[in-house]
Amino acid sequence: MVASWGSDLARALANEDPRRAAELSVAVRRQAERFGTDAAIGEALRLAAALETGQRAASLYAQAVTYLEASPCAYEHAMARVEHGIASRSTTELEKGLTLARSCGADGLVAKAQRALDEGWGLR
Repeated sequence: MVASWGSDLARALANEDPRRAAELSVAVRRQAERFGTDAAIGEALRLAAALETGQRAASLYAQAVTYLEASPCAYEHAMARVEHGIASRSTTELEKGLTLARSCGADGLVAKAQRALDEGWGLR
């Protein structure tokens, strides 16, 4: 896996300095693409999605799901599915993410997905 400090820093800066967070996200994605694994690219896309809103976020999460689905990283795949379900307002994606989260014992993620399903969160 690629070093995560750039992703962590980008997430930390997202509210205070969105321009710097976006620059870091681009650097993380370039590094992941050079590294070339599905996990690294999927995580970089998940970071990029977290810094976006609306349809752009949903599209990036969908791409992240595709890469992480092909990787051995079950937890990261589950996170991407849940985040994609929320961003795209898709009950189907949230349910898939919930199933994955349960399969890898990610209790916090299970709770997040279940809360989104129970409360609706604009789902269709």
